Amino acid sequence: MLTKFAVAKKLSSQGIVTHIVSGKKKNILADLIGNKPVGTKFLPQGKSPAVKRRIAYSDGLTKGTIYVDKGAENILLSKERIISLLPVGVIKMTGSFVKGDTIEIRNENGKKLGFGLAQYSSVKLKRLMGVKNSKPVIHYNYMFIG
Repeated sequence: MLTKFAVAKKLSSQGIVTHIVSGKKKNILADLIGNKPVGTKFLPQGKSPAVKRRIAYSDGLTKGTIYVDKGAENILLSKERIISLLPVGVIKMTGSFVKGDTIEIRNENGKKLGFGLAQYSSVKLKRLMGVKNSKPVIHYNYMFIG
């Protein structure tokens, strides 16, 4: 049930209405379509652009992983600010990727924070890791944290 809840929560955060119902109950789909109160309904918590929805389900399709320091992690997880990921917060990188590839974002301890589309290659990031005043590694329009 925890897995079902986690998936429903993730989908609702992407603007998708989600239902958890018994598959053994007769006519359950007709009841849902008829708006009968069955199961548990998760209402959308926001509307995300299609690109963010695609990025949110990138697990297993990434070309690399970047690890961020505690400061970058706190900013990325903040609900008060929307911000791009800058190279100054990147402390480690694995994999080989080019601009437009999906990469995974993890904290210093390896906990998965989210995914994003690389704004430049792993070769360029290797040179810019930890450097201030550089263009974002992942622009906030192309990032999913959660």
